Amino acid sequence: GRGRSAVQLLLAGLKVVPSLATGAIDVDAVLRQNPSVVCVDDLAVRDLNTGEARYQQVERLLDAGINVVGAVGVIDLPGFQVARDALVGYRDDSDGQTAVLPDAALDRAEEIELVDLPPAELRERVRSGWIVDAPRVAAALRSFQEDLLEELRGAAMRRVAGHTEQRLQRYIATKSIRTVWAVQERIAVALRPDRVDLARRLLESGIRMARREDATVVLVTVTPDRPSRAEVTAIEELSKLAAAHGVHLVPMTEQGGVAETLVSWAETHQVTTIIMPAPRIRRRLPWERPVALEVIRRARDTDIHILGTRLIPEAVSAGGTVPS
Repeated sequence: GRGRSAVQLLLAGLKVVPSLATGAIDVDAVLRQNPSVVCVDDLAVRDLNTGEARYQQVERLLDAGINVVGAVGVIDLPGFQVARDALVGYRDDSDGQTAVLPDAALDRAEEIELVDLPPAELRERVRSGWIVDAPRVAAALRSFQEDLLEELRGAAMRRVAGHTEQRLQRYIATKSIRTVWAVQERIAVALRPDRVDLARRLLESGIRMARREDATVVLVTVTPDRPSRAEVTAIEELSKLAAAHGVHLVPMTEQGGVAETLVSWAETHQVTTIIMPAPRIRRRLPWERPVALEVIRRARDTDIHILGTRLIPEAVSAGGTVPS
């Protein structure tokens, strides 16, 4: 509670074990209490003497069979150095007492709960003395600008969603589930090597969609077991294009057909959306089915987006044409 009266009211009736003067958890005192659950605030705080952070100290509590409920600020997570610098006005960390909580420590949590407030309400709590002590309220309000808080809020939601996704994927893997259960959107831009001329436009469309939906995106291509020299060259071009856009290329070898290979991979990797080019218009045998249509038929839980290509038809027969 750090002495703030509003917080002290919430602690009424709870056993409080004060931290040591160095900022460390008094682990021995907690163990003597032998609780079933212990709440630890500020998991990123370091011991001024040893440099050990509280998230490291709680290992002893966990080893003793104690359930730990911990709290950490989003700016103490990896990748938020800019926000930490921006908020230096309200938090004096010149002595380096606050560490960065590593991803490995966060991933150990069985459950993560986001304590979410709209920026305006959070600023009001700062003003009322809930967040910082009275002498630091003015500095905190200067640092807690609404645009920064909104950005941090979105980042925190993405981090929690990512943690939930990881747990879900582990469960799906252990149960061999093929149905798409993704928490986060995953987009695959798929095309054959012989359509590499369309790759840039399709990939940029996929990236724009990913930004709108806060999704991940990959570029996928399927080749025969023995690709031709032209197909190998095309894959090299796709690899360079993907790298230039910061996207991973997933080349796959055809197994049982292009559509079957693509859909099987998409289900295994919990892809939520596949973006494909519109079929070519050409003469086709009656029993042939266009790859795009076959993907649509097979993909039960994946959205399929077909983008127009405005290609000149390769051939038109008197009996009509079929998309490919």
